[in-house]
Amino acid sequence: MLPKLFVICTFIGYLNAFQVTQPHLVAANSSGIAILTCDYKYSKQIIELKIYLLRARHNDTISCETSVNESKKGSLCLMECYDNSVTLTISRLNVSDADLYVCRVEIRSPPPFVYAEGTGTILYVAETSQIPLPQCTDFNWPMVWINAGVSGLLLLYSIVITLTCLCLKKRNTVEPESNSEYMDMRKVMSENTNRNRKRDRNHNSEQFHF
Repeated sequence: MLPKLFVICTFIGYLNAFQVTQPHLVAANSSGIAILTCDYKYSKQIIELKIYLLRARHNDTISCETSVNESKKGSLCLMECYDNSVTLTISRLNVSDADLYVCRVEIRSPPPFVYAEGTGTILYVAETSQIPLPQCTDFNWPMVWINAGVSGLLLLYSIVITLTCLCLKKRNTVEPESNSEYMDMRKVMSENTNRNRKRDRNHNSEQFHF
């Protein structure tokens, strides 16, 4: 009786020491990929660990592996183990995969076999995740070179127009000064002409006086 009681108490102690926590909400990106972290507390060193995701609405289970099989249908779960933590990368998600995902951690070695489940994470998948990724197409190199040539000609044309406008603007700023000098010379010539006429009149008046 006592040995059985001791085993039961030991097992209950393992269960109390083994707890799993996970975030309340996680959203998938536009590519249909979501990252979920499951933290756990366990007092002994773990040799063999197994992770499952229990989906409440779908009533099914997704097995998480250290490497994924691309030929497998449906959602894939890739796990990366750290100290007291497991990071799960869930791919191939669509809108119908939105559900409550419960992280189940099983410790298979060393004995005894124990497991614990988290409280669950609401996984939200937006409709944009269903949009297919654009396929890469080959470049049309002739069109690329034509576009590059046209762009180069337009750039050269804009440079020529800019330089022409600058030259015209500079010439217009110089011309008023030259015109002012020219007007000044005409004024000087007019004054000299009036002066010569006045001199001739005086000379004629003197001759007439005699």
